[in-house]
Amino acid sequence: MQLNELDSALSIYATLEALKLDQDQIHTQFASIYLAKNLPDSALSHLIKVKSEDYLQSIPYQNQLAETYWLQGNQEIAKNTLHELVKNEISSDSSEKDFRLGKSYLLLGRILFEEGNYESALVNFHQSIMQLDGFFENDDVYANPTDYSLGFATFLLIESMVEKAKSFIKLYEKTGKQKFLTSGIQTFRSAFDMVYYVTNHYDNEEARIFLGDFVLNTFQDAVSLALREYQNTGDDIYLFTAFEWAERSKSTGLYTGRKEKKLKKIGGISEDKLQKERDIQFAISRIQQSLLIEKNQLLIQELQNSLTDKRLELSRLHNEFNDIPAYVAEKLRVNTLDIPKIQNEILDKNSLVVSLFETKSSLILFFLDNRSLTARIIGLDSSLEDDINEMKKRLINYQLGQNYSKGEQGALLFEKIFGESSGFLEPFENLLFIPHGTLVDFPFEILEKMPGRFLLEDHSITYQYSLSLLGKSSSKPLKKTKKFGFAPFFGHYWKDHEIELEELSFSNEEVGVFQGNKFLGSTSTKSKLLEVLPFADYLQLSTHANPDPENPDLAFIAFYPGTIESRLYTNEIVNLDLNHTSLVFLSACETNFGATSRSEGVLGISRAFMLAGCQNIISTLWKAEDKATAYLTLEFYKNLEKGSSYAQSLRKAKLKLLDDPKMIQYHHPIYWSHLVLVGDVGSSKNSFFGTIYFYISMTLLGLIGWWIYKKGR
Repeated sequence: MQLNELDSALSIYATLEALKLDQDQIHTQFASIYLAKNLPDSALSHLIKVKSEDYLQSIPYQNQLAETYWLQGNQEIAKNTLHELVKNEISSDSSEKDFRLGKSYLLLGRILFEEGNYESALVNFHQSIMQLDGFFENDDVYANPTDYSLGFATFLLIESMVEKAKSFIKLYEKTGKQKFLTSGIQTFRSAFDMVYYVTNHYDNEEARIFLGDFVLNTFQDAVSLALREYQNTGDDIYLFTAFEWAERSKSTGLYTGRKEKKLKKIGGISEDKLQKERDIQFAISRIQQSLLIEKNQLLIQELQNSLTDKRLELSRLHNEFNDIPAYVAEKLRVNTLDIPKIQNEILDKNSLVVSLFETKSSLILFFLDNRSLTARIIGLDSSLEDDINEMKKRLINYQLGQNYSKGEQGALLFEKIFGESSGFLEPFENLLFIPHGTLVDFPFEILEKMPGRFLLEDHSITYQYSLSLLGKSSSKPLKKTKKFGFAPFFGHYWKDHEIELEELSFSNEEVGVFQGNKFLGSTSTKSKLLEVLPFADYLQLSTHANPDPENPDLAFIAFYPGTIESRLYTNEIVNLDLNHTSLVFLSACETNFGATSRSEGVLGISRAFMLAGCQNIISTLWKAEDKATAYLTLEFYKNLEKGSSYAQSLRKAKLKLLDDPKMIQYHHPIYWSHLVLVGDVGSSKNSFFGTIYFYISMTLLGLIGWWIYKKGR
């Protein structure tokens, strides 16, 4: 139930109920599910069927009963039930903390908060924290836990801390006393640190994503609060706090996964254990692939059992990792987002970060350059969301021969999103967008600053999942690096009863710059990719991809010949080590498309490569046209060879296509805006050319000095 599969849980308990097993326990479980679905009448229908006196007098049952009354609108009965429960437990001889009683205090606090009795609500939320934490014993409501631990009540503890913060804020709004505002912000920060701690402690992606989505509403409330105080006071501390929280809410699972992979190499874990982890992960992937093709139900059940066993084995191994003090200490260390450091060390004078953050009623635009941070708030209404979705729908559902009308939808959306803020974009050559919410899979380069002029025409554009993931530009000189290109469907196609992978007749052109290290057709295999990956600075994959929004683990990139065994699935990609790889170019359909998480963004193939460690990825938002994509890819590498950054190289390639009369049939944005760069914001020249210019300058200075010296003699 913690992963919110409530309907599935109802089905399971209905089966158990029919088997006449422990009926009291089953009825209380039914009640829990219906309360989670906010169906108190259904919950009560099961609670009244409980017969055992032990169940009836237990804290969990009384909590369920009180919550049911509260949701039905019977607040007084709910309060009396909880007051009586708390009084009885306090008067007992036991001094032990009880997380079940923590739920009682949490419910009581919520009822009092709803009534506007914020002082009493605050006290009860603090008591809830003390009961749920187990080790925190400070009665002072202005204090918060600083040492965190995991347990059955982790989510309730986070909820109690959030409710406590909200109570402080309500008291501030009621009294105007600064101490309540300060304490509210500090308590929000403690809650977010707790979330960070729990996220780092989880060892699986699904749990991290669930937690990120679970707390997003709280981040939205906290960001709105901080920005409101910034508007009221003009104090930059509130602005930077709002921006930090907005970015910490984004892609924490991705950030944590990347950090964890790096720590495993330096955290004292033996190579034998790391190899064992890789072997188990590989075995899990093989079992999952076998499940895709197996039809025999008995064998399917055997495979499912084997999969469960391997996952348990992996979990036990991760527990062994967590017994290594150096690794755990670094893993659980709370990293703050150092915005001034990013300004000073990563952003140059030509680069601007445009980070978007959706709250329940607003779209917030943060503009960060190397000297300042600014925020603008616009109303988020249904018309804006409808216009964004309509624009995406037009692109994805494009029909051959349709014209694109400049000065219409692109110009309208630019005005709605940026409006008077458009002036912030003007001075900057490089824009890095961190999208959120409705805009998470939107190509900003098709917006029109003025009717008829794409944003692309004035700026290079990069995307990133979160500011936390932004690093220094890591582009490497193309001629001096190890680069590999794969085109498995050049001169080849694959078809079976489930899928058809067509021939990609232009894919050989895309890997053409990789002389000596390009693999076409039958040489472009999954095993060859895995063989060369440890050496790849650049990786060009010109092939087919298949996103799976229903199950992101089963999205894949296809290699020769196209069978299930020859496909590279996302659950395999994330286990690769690509920290040394500067760029992966995914020239395949919909590699940046897939299921969407509210906190993580698109859970697609592109994200899997970033989770594997690659810092820069070019991927596709929708189905790619072979010839136009080959043209853009070839021009991209030509520009890269001349010293342009990744972002500038992609921009110049798109502009050349738009200016090329021979490619006029491909001027519609469907043919070029699908390619997006996710990664670092780069300067206009890569570090290789900067180094050359440095040495030329030093040589000239040396020659001048030598000439002056000789002349002086």
